[in-house]
Amino acid sequence: MKKTLLSMAVPALALVCALATPAAADNGYTGLSRPCPGPNQYYGDPNDPTKSWECSNGVAYQFDCPAGLWWDTKLLTCNYPEQVLVDRKSTTTAGPARLRLLPLGLSNLHAHVDTGAGIGPWADVTFTAADGTVLCTAQADSSGNASCDASPDVLGLVADLLTGYTATYRGLGDEHDGTAAVVRSSSGHGTIALL
Repeated sequence: MKKTLLSMAVPALALVCALATPAAADNGYTGLSRPCPGPNQYYGDPNDPTKSWECSNGVAYQFDCPAGLWWDTKLLTCNYPEQVLVDRKSTTTAGPARLRLLPLGLSNLHAHVDTGAGIGPWADVTFTAADGTVLCTAQADSSGNASCDASPDVLGLVADLLTGYTATYRGLGDEHDGTAAVVRSSSGHGTIALL
């Protein structure tokens, strides 16, 4: 039986696709992927110390460390939490946003988060009013920028909103219960202008 070029190309294409993406769950691949922030390399996850990201050909693939281990950005492997480099600082800067009264809403709440070398830029950011009311949350893109719009449901909040908002990255690890933090939390204050 003669094989056509197409019948040989389909299995070859399937093999190329299988090799182009990380293998199944036995190596910790979680199935999540996103654009890479830079060259082919490894990044720690900015929101979970037990996860890492491997960049390959412009795509970042997320992996889980085995139970009880954290990603070590210095050794580029999973390691015991007490061996992981700790106490890095992060910076969060927030920019101006706009408040409209009818209908009541905020637009362009935005922040930039820098989690430091070896940590991916995809930080979770919470935007809050001066009184602590959560306005919205967003995950930073591959450049470290997060933004969202909000529709506060309390008109009394308007006076608080005119004092500005806070953008907060909660950090990586847990500095609040006395254990080591891999990356410390940071906040930035943004202004809000009335339209």
